[in-house]
Order: sequence, then C-alpha cells, then structure tokens
Amino acid sequence: MKKSDVVQKLDFLYVLTLIIAIVETVLLFPILGGIIIVSMLWVPLLVLLGLYITCFIISSQMVSSLDDGKVRSDMLSIKPKFIVGIILSVVAVIPIVGWVSHIIMAIIMWQVFTNISTLKTDLIDNDESNGEWKDVTPDSEKDKNTEK
Repeated sequence: MKKSDVVQKLDFLYVLTLIIAIVETVLLFPILGGIIIVSMLWVPLLVLLGLYITCFIISSQMVSSLDDGKVRSDMLSIKPKFIVGIILSVVAVIPIVGWVSHIIMAIIMWQVFTNISTLKTDLIDNDESNGEWKDVTPDSEKDKNTEK
C-alpha cells in the first residue's frame, strides 16, 4: 500500500472519528442525549454502530496491508477501540448504561481522533523532510504485483 493510500484512509478515519466524537459528546448529556435517542427511535445508536463498524473495517484493512512500522502499530492500538464502540453502541439502548457508554466512548473517540491527527501529521512531515514517500507495501503484496 502506498503512503498516499495510507494518508487517504487516515483522512477518512480522521473525519469519521471526528463525527463520532462530536455525536458521542452531544449524547453524553443526560437529558439532551436521552431526548435525541428516544425521539429518533434509537436510530442514532444504529448510525453510530455503522460508523464504528466502518472504522473497524478500514483500520483492519490498513493493519493487514502494512508492514511493521509506526503506522501499523498505531492502527493496532486504535482498532480495539472501535470494537469497544461496537459493543457499547449495542448496549447503549439501556438508559443509564447508555449514558455511561456515551461518556466512555466520547473520551475514547476524542483520544482516537487525536492519535489519528498526530499520525497524519507525522506522515506528512516525514514526506516533506524526505522529499518522497517510501512504499509501505508488504513484500508479499509486491511479489503478487510483479507476477501480474
């Protein structure tokens, strides 16, 4: 996978985690969050579930397609947080438990957002200092591409 592809996927994760963090922050307020969830018939929880699943799939693809390195290790540390989000968005249908889950996930998602932002900045700074991207395609992928 080329670093430009990595940056593109990081950009997408960056936007999704920002959206998730903002929604979770709004929903963590007890009365406001409860009114939003109940008045929309729990649809926001389904939307959050879909966003967490999407983020998990993208981070899994990135982990499987990258060689060992900082990006891969950072994505390995971020990936379980999306699993927690999937579980807590399902459990959040229970009123008091949902409120606590939104508090937990708002904190975690702001942390993930910060981690992705830092990772993106590091990749871009690395690009400017070296003058070119280093291909981060695993050797097995390179072999497949050369055989075609």
